Amino acid sequence: MPVPQIKMGRFSLRGESHIFAPSIYPTEIVVSKERTKARNENLCEGETVDDTGSKNREILVTGKILRSELQAFDDLLDDGTEFDMLADEWVGEVEVLDGEYRGAGLDMYRFKLNLISTGRDEGGYTGNGILSRGSAAPTAETIDWRYFNSTDL
Repeated sequence: MPVPQIKMGRFSLRGESHIFAPSIYPTEIVVSKERTKARNENLCEGETVDDTGSKNREILVTGKILRSELQAFDDLLDDGTEFDMLADEWVGEVEVLDGEYRGAGLDMYRFKLNLISTGRDEGGYTGNGILSRGSAAPTAETIDWRYFNSTDL
């Protein structure tokens, strides 16, 4: 029995060793982006707002999968590598933060995936994306030291 598409388009997460491409397009794909703003009071003009950067996009995917797609979903959760996400809402490289599924009827399951963009497909990409595993801070090679030179002030 063919499974009807809920929405036009295709959704997939493709990695080097695993592919997750459910038959039914996800019910919801929410793409969010958080920016960090520094608000400073001014004596005359109220306040100034400085953009101090942003976090990578986070993507929440919810929908239904068939029993036959559970193994692909489990493989996705177990894989710690990057995936290319293809959806109507957003296209780019992501990593899986977490996910879950639960029964929703005969041979049908509801799933939820939390994904994070690696940054490679974000605006203003500088070549770093997510910091390499095991690195919690910039290294001497990635810092532009001229900003720390008093003659530049």
